[in-house]
Amino acid sequence: MKNPKKIKKYFFNNFPRTTIFILTIILTFTLDFVLTNIYNKRISDQKSSIRIEHPVFHHTFKKNSKIHESLHKNKYTIFTNSLGFKDRSIRTIQLVPTKHRILFIGDSFTEGIGLSYEDTFVGLIDSRLSKNNIEVLNAARVSYSPIIYWRKIKFLIEDLGLDFDELVVFLDISDVRDEATGYQLSENMNVISENMNVISGKASHEPFTTKNIDYTYLLKKFFHKNTTVYFFTLNLVYDGIGFKQESKKPNLWSKIISSDFNLDKWTLNNEVYDKYGKDGVASMKKYMNKLLELTKEHKIDLTIAVYPHVSQIWYDDLNSMHVQIWKDWSKKNQIKFINYFPDFISKGLSSSEKIQLFKKYFLPGDVHYNKKGNKLIADKFIKTYLNQ
Repeated sequence: MKNPKKIKKYFFNNFPRTTIFILTIILTFTLDFVLTNIYNKRISDQKSSIRIEHPVFHHTFKKNSKIHESLHKNKYTIFTNSLGFKDRSIRTIQLVPTKHRILFIGDSFTEGIGLSYEDTFVGLIDSRLSKNNIEVLNAARVSYSPIIYWRKIKFLIEDLGLDFDELVVFLDISDVRDEATGYQLSENMNVISENMNVISGKASHEPFTTKNIDYTYLLKKFFHKNTTVYFFTLNLVYDGIGFKQESKKPNLWSKIISSDFNLDKWTLNNEVYDKYGKDGVASMKKYMNKLLELTKEHKIDLTIAVYPHVSQIWYDDLNSMHVQIWKDWSKKNQIKFINYFPDFISKGLSSSEKIQLFKKYFLPGDVHYNKKGNKLIADKFIKTYLNQ
């Protein structure tokens, strides 16, 4: 067996520059890897500290808390109030209001993931309606669905004693899969789950899966997760030689609109609908019916709203099954219904025009709306609400 010291000496004597270069790469990568993971662990612990389990409705925000975060290079701050709701500041909410109060609930779209409260549509509505002496609260959280909407509202009213006049529920397309595969009620009527982990701020399922392994994506994901300097440097090189992610066909959202990402495809694909869509819709109706009964019992006005994901825009799903189901349900139960699909979907757009629309209204490569997308939703709600 050759002596390692002799091998090192041989390489250093014969290839000094190459040896120094390789050693420098190894040392700097190791340092970058270690320091990045230490930082990520600290940030992860901070995120987990504000995102907590709840014994009745599965998960929520910690009360009276504050945290600085970033997503897609956008820095924002999350404040929570005394109810554990995302808010404009840490503040105490009176259980019995002195003015008209509207409570919003939904999933990550309604929470306003990636944005500070004032840039979310609930925050924008709050700012505008406060001029009309109307109070707005946001009870939404990532990966909520009707089983939690009902159970949380029931808890807030009957256990906590929270009073409000109106409830607005934003029903997400992904609620269907959460209902079918994510949650169930325990014997004690509490929401439990075996395959969902949203305490850290996101669901345990990957945002998409690929049938054919995308090694470029996996490598980029590895560097993005585990390094800082190396990811930044490699990204500059990658962009500099003309391979910007935005220019790859079809677009930044290519994996999300592909058939491999089935979180929102139940409205477009019969196989996906049969796989989980049918059961998910039935569960949604079950718990929305229970929520309706609850609001009637406590004389609370109910409004529901639906909105598209990028896939519905890409595939011109204007008259979506999601729209028809909840339009019919609202009509049957005489519930106010707001449909945002026409505000984002225009049939006949070219692929490039749709990509530009994604860039305008959605976070980069993400299913969630950006500031402009949230503003569009807020503006329509305010106009509808004030003119009703």
